Amino acid sequence: MTPDTASGGVPSEIARHYPRQIELADGAPVELELMGSRDIDDMLAFARTLPPNDLMFLRINITDRLIVEHWVDSIEGGRTLTVVARQAGKVRGEATLRH
Repeated sequence: MTPDTASGGVPSEIARHYPRQIELADGAPVELELMGSRDIDDMLAFARTLPPNDLMFLRINITDRLIVEHWVDSIEGGRTLTVVARQAGKVRGEATLRH
């Protein structure tokens, strides 16, 4: 049986929990949202702030627009789920599950 999916290929059971706001231990607010095509430029901007030593541990080159676009295609196809963390509107991190 296939789960119901929201737009973007994300199961509705998951999508209904986003966006959501959490608070870090220091009290700083963080907005968590599901990544989509609207996040490509922000993800590239975030990636380009990371030191090269951090980037070498990532599975894909998230500083490359075509690769990030392919990543979003995978999200929209239901093969990947990515949650983006934002503070003051800027991407500060992401977490991805691939299947």
